[in-house]
Amino acid sequence: ELVSSLAGNVKATRESLDRALSSERNIGARLTGVRARRKLLTDLEKSFEGYGRGPRTVLEGRSSGHLTGIEGAVGELIDCETKYIAALSAALGGQAENIVVQDEDAAKAAISLLKKSKSGRVTFLPLSLIRPREMNQRTLALVKEMKGVRPLREVITYPAHLDTCAKYLVGRIVLADNMDTALAFMKASGWATRVVTMTGESVDPGGAITGGDAPRHEAIFRRKQELSEVLSQETQLGLELTEALSSRKSLEKTLAALGQEQEKARAELSQREAQSARLLEAKSRIEQALRTLRSQSSQKGAAVSPLEDEIS
Repeated sequence: ELVSSLAGNVKATRESLDRALSSERNIGARLTGVRARRKLLTDLEKSFEGYGRGPRTVLEGRSSGHLTGIEGAVGELIDCETKYIAALSAALGGQAENIVVQDEDAAKAAISLLKKSKSGRVTFLPLSLIRPREMNQRTLALVKEMKGVRPLREVITYPAHLDTCAKYLVGRIVLADNMDTALAFMKASGWATRVVTMTGESVDPGGAITGGDAPRHEAIFRRKQELSEVLSQETQLGLELTEALSSRKSLEKTLAALGQEQEKARAELSQREAQSARLLEAKSRIEQALRTLRSQSSQKGAAVSPLEDEIS
């Protein structure tokens, strides 16, 4: 009964181990894919894919140490949730390739490098010089009152010391839920400031409306967002794989212990069966001896009867 019970436990544990191995392989395959994607995106980031020749030259100069005081491209420094990328890309456009520098000296050194290498032109944003752009009070009050609009700056993230730079870039831009809301706001505000929509359209104070396919620079923000998500996935899958490995090793240990216990039970059962066989054999011998004694006793009884007759 014990051997049968252990056999059932071994079978169940083996099935659990098979499932654990399958899960481990599945997680490992997914992790391999995620790591490959992370490497690709990281390589694209390191090579500044999506930036023009000029900005790329400056960013490479920063990486190599030939240029100092380079904070980075706007596309590197400003971020937002995925759902706002279309709006942010529409708002910034080519400014995503502007280079933020600490001061005018850093800008001059970078311009000198561009001239020497004949690598094109770049717009620089020296933190020591730029001034914030902000909405007037009337426009700001309307943004607070009207539903479906908000300052674009509220949905973006950036390092705290770049606050003035962020205000310079998007401080006067309003984010609207859709085109109808954008136009309603523009009419109510007297076409006072620029508005972008969640889907990437742009309405300028002069009346121009821009829309259609995603702007080219949107890829820069989406790649950065995807890289962040991939890194998060890699971390999560790494934890899951560690847990799967631990589970598999635990099951292997349990299976090994059950195997030893099963072997021990089988050995004990074999001993008991051998002992039972010996007892049965001994019983058989005793029974045979008893039958022999009874037979002998009967024969002696038969021999004694005639003698008793003669005596009597």
